[in-house]
Amino acid sequence: KPHRRRALALLFAAAAGVPCATAQSAPSSASANSTAAAATSEGGPVKLSVFEVTDDKDLGYAASTAMSGTRTNEKLENLPNSISVMTQEFLQDLAFNNYFDAVDFAMSAENIANDLGTVGAIVGARSGNQVNIRGLATVRQLRDGFPWYLAADIFNTERIEFSRGPGGLAYGNVDAGGIINIASKRATFQRRGSAQVRYDNFGTQRYSIDFNQPLLPGRLGVRFNAIHSEVEMFKQRMGRDLEGYAGALRWEPFKHRRTQIDAVYETGNTTYHLGHLGPTDSRIAYIPGTGTSALDADPSRAGTQVNGVGMQQLRAIAAVAHAIVDVGGVINNWQSTAANTFRITTTNTAAAAVAATDPQNPNRHPLRRIPESIIPLSEDWAGPDNKQNSKYYAYTVELKHSFSDRLNLLVAHNGQIDETLRKQTYSSLASVGGVAGRSVHVDVNQVLPNPNGAGTVPNPNYGQMYIVHAPLYNPDGHEIANWRAQAVYDARLPLGISQRFVVAASYRHETNCSDNYGYSLTKEEIAKRGFTGQAAYFNNNLVYPIHYLRDGNSDAELGWSVRPGVTQLFRHNAGSGTNRRLDQSLTSGSVNLLGAYFKGRVRTSLGLSREHWLQSVSRPTTADTTNFNQQTFFRADGSRIPNNGLEDLDIPLFPLANNWSTNQTYGGVWHVFPWLSLTAGYFESSQFSDNYGIDLTGTALAPLTGEGVDFSARFHLFGGRIDATVTHFRRNRKT
Repeated sequence: KPHRRRALALLFAAAAGVPCATAQSAPSSASANSTAAAATSEGGPVKLSVFEVTDDKDLGYAASTAMSGTRTNEKLENLPNSISVMTQEFLQDLAFNNYFDAVDFAMSAENIANDLGTVGAIVGARSGNQVNIRGLATVRQLRDGFPWYLAADIFNTERIEFSRGPGGLAYGNVDAGGIINIASKRATFQRRGSAQVRYDNFGTQRYSIDFNQPLLPGRLGVRFNAIHSEVEMFKQRMGRDLEGYAGALRWEPFKHRRTQIDAVYETGNTTYHLGHLGPTDSRIAYIPGTGTSALDADPSRAGTQVNGVGMQQLRAIAAVAHAIVDVGGVINNWQSTAANTFRITTTNTAAAAVAATDPQNPNRHPLRRIPESIIPLSEDWAGPDNKQNSKYYAYTVELKHSFSDRLNLLVAHNGQIDETLRKQTYSSLASVGGVAGRSVHVDVNQVLPNPNGAGTVPNPNYGQMYIVHAPLYNPDGHEIANWRAQAVYDARLPLGISQRFVVAASYRHETNCSDNYGYSLTKEEIAKRGFTGQAAYFNNNLVYPIHYLRDGNSDAELGWSVRPGVTQLFRHNAGSGTNRRLDQSLTSGSVNLLGAYFKGRVRTSLGLSREHWLQSVSRPTTADTTNFNQQTFFRADGSRIPNNGLEDLDIPLFPLANNWSTNQTYGGVWHVFPWLSLTAGYFESSQFSDNYGIDLTGTALAPLTGEGVDFSARFHLFGGRIDATVTHFRRNRKT
């Protein structure tokens, strides 16, 4: 593919200029000498590491400091929080591709897989990535302390911090279970670089470079990272593709070196294939050869059997909802008529289906996965369009200044934009006839409606197995702007007591748009078939592509797209959860006091934060019966906004939420002996972002809150060769 060849050429051309193309190189002696000279000039620089984690004291996989407890660089041994860190060496040695891989090795954390078998299951339409921490779902990951809904690849990741338990004091608006904070790669003043090529036996191909170059010794450095990745998995079409680029700059503009400016920028294109579990077996209760379109499915029983053993009627004669199928490009309506009842196989496990006068599953067959002899575990039948594509841009600018060795200030701004398109074939929609989707059926209709006129025609596919797709189209996007300021003052008090005061303020403004479209016949095609009234509604003319297993599961066979004049996408599903516009902001202020007593043997952490959440939303869409039952938005005067398929709409917003919340932290660490420390802490969190509904009184939902306590014993044995921690926690999630 030309674009891939160009990407690879770019990567290796850049890598050719790296001193060591297979491993990180040490800085040259000239560079090291110039850096050292700069460090000693003007009496030496003021250290700015209070706002940045460095790996100088990391020993292999063991990190000594983290940002997650207070948003400042603190020693882990002095924090009561339960925090674990994956260092750069650990990430490289285990060859993780993205942070989902890292979660598998995280303590008290686990990946979530939805019923499609997708790891990091997409939550609603926000494109967050769900992970459980201590049994509670977290859908917000942080990048450099800012909420991050974008690509989670490792190529621009320096380290990953897992903070277990509520952490609202440090970051505000985080999940009660815990926080995942991903630190991006920053520029340094050393010349170094690396290139990586990865392959695996599933077909994964990854090509990446990481190159850092000083432009002014000890004063100005730049860094460039790039990735071209195609991660394949055991299951066909279940992988992730990424082409991403990241640049970073570090500048110390003044000779006194008290001021430091960091800027990072990242952009990329991702494709996330929404792999699924194996289809279920909807033909196990069916008796081969008994399929029929006759009105009575089982003449041996008394009366007229509408359904039959292992079969279910598709659509009743008088139903306004049709059974529109697309078989190899031929549109047909499998709705039952006065002369014929069209059916679909089903394994119905409801009590009525087993014991009623019209039983469908008299032998009580359970609903299971289709046998591997029919569809192997590694085989995918969702096709090439069951995926999510995203284009994203993000940047962060930080200004850090040291007024003295005791007073430090940080001001930062972050921006993120992403545009996501989720196109699905195996979706949450039920398949034709309302039966469960993602199943294998047998074609039980000996005749079918004549697609070119009246009457019926013989069914050439009688007795063949098939699957049904239920297409869904979901565009989604965010635009986020974050501002943050922090001041840190280290006070020296009598009796060897020291106190660190951390005062922080932040503001986040976010807009989110989400649309949901179904796949149906066009207005022209509906009129051509003579449907009127409710029978002409788009949601009663959904189109379901059918694919026979004998034809194989190639991309060409399983792909779907709109057919002009015949099919179209229309705004589907009422409610604020799927078609919505959000404009929301969070203002947060916090004060944290970190104390050291008795020559540092006792450490305390006391903190208080206050958050203000403002949210405006679009009114819930409702069905417009004058426009083929499309879901439509409203203007401020209550009139409907015309809805023309995928047309971009200017949607008015209305105030919904105006909430205040308070978080508190109390904790301490007692270094009893050099080899033993005891900790205790109380923590709180408040989470607002995904609350866009109303309660029974019509008011905005209150923020989700969580609180918890941690007690631990930490062991530092054999001179640091073995570190072990025993933790007891109790955590509550409240509404």
